[in-house]
Amino acid sequence: MKKNLILLIPLLVIHLVASAQVELGILAGLDNALLAGDKYPNTKYKPTTGFIIGLSIDAPINDLVSLSFQPGYLSTGSKIQVPDTIRNEWKDSVSIRVDYMILDVFVKIQSKSKRLYFSSGLEFGYGLSLKAANDFEEIDITKELNKWNISAVFGIGYKIPMKRSGLYFELRYAQGLVNMTKTDPAEDDYMPRVKLSGVKIVTGFQIPISKRNSN
Repeated sequence: MKKNLILLIPLLVIHLVASAQVELGILAGLDNALLAGDKYPNTKYKPTTGFIIGLSIDAPINDLVSLSFQPGYLSTGSKIQVPDTIRNEWKDSVSIRVDYMILDVFVKIQSKSKRLYFSSGLEFGYGLSLKAANDFEEIDITKELNKWNISAVFGIGYKIPMKRSGLYFELRYAQGLVNMTKTDPAEDDYMPRVKLSGVKIVTGFQIPISKRNSN
């Protein structure tokens, strides 16, 4: 189901690019993610900072609403902490690092000024690297984690026109919809059933590409 949906999206993108004016762009930003869900006794989750880079293709539906397709690369993760009884504080025990190839599919709704906008949609991720590390070793945990991840994303942004192009800044919140772990929690050495959530700060640059008029 997930694979079929992702295969259909490029066909939709090609159709929109061929039939309407679109805006093409590049984007980059920071990701602050945190595991959320079940946890083992005497543990807690700590957010870590990763990054996102990608491309954007925005196709208008009408004057204020557009579809945005954003393929990219996301490096994210979280840390698992345990109590330090000597210092009476929490200390990092295991770092989870996940690198995804992602495809974001958003609906953008602009204000009448066409500067402020709101966005919402889904982020589809495929794990390229799934690793856990402590002070002594780093291991591959691909067998313990689902390679596919889907998140619901909500955002608010502001666009600054620059002649025909535009610079924008966007704040996003992503909430995982599927469990990262695929093994039974009782058998999982690192994580019980958890989902990944986080905040992203993204900036991007877009250039409109006009449809050619046919004679």
